[in-house]
Amino acid sequence: MVARGATIDPMTEEQWSPWEESKRVVRKPGRAWLWIGLPLFIGVLLIAGIITTVLSVGFGTPRIWADASLVVVLLPLCILGFIPMVLLIGLSYGVGRLVGWLPDPLRQGDTIFARAARETRRGAEYLSRPMMIVQGYLAMVETFIRGLADIIR
Repeated sequence: MVARGATIDPMTEEQWSPWEESKRVVRKPGRAWLWIGLPLFIGVLLIAGIITTVLSVGFGTPRIWADASLVVVLLPLCILGFIPMVLLIGLSYGVGRLVGWLPDPLRQGDTIFARAARETRRGAEYLSRPMMIVQGYLAMVETFIRGLADIIR
């Protein structure tokens, strides 16, 4: 608990790190008009152009105004539909490049897989050979015993 009237002395010297700025720098504001004002201005010009075109033809019927508003509504959707088309074109180009590049690595992979299959087959033969020999001898003894049983009967 701190007594009344007691104060904590602030640090008189601050440590300065090289990645920190030693003095306050006032930065100029960015170009907000480029990101906000310009698209807004272009949109206003487009709408004004559509309205001017409709009015120049005549005040028009509700059908003309509906068509104009449909254009204004569908324009952003057309632009958003352009993005998947660009992605599909990029994917097609990437697959084309991949198909041109893949045969060499696949050929190397094919030789590796063929060798693995060959070695697996050889290992299976080596591992199964003792069991086959034992089963062969057992089958031979069983056949011999059955032959003797047939002779005795």
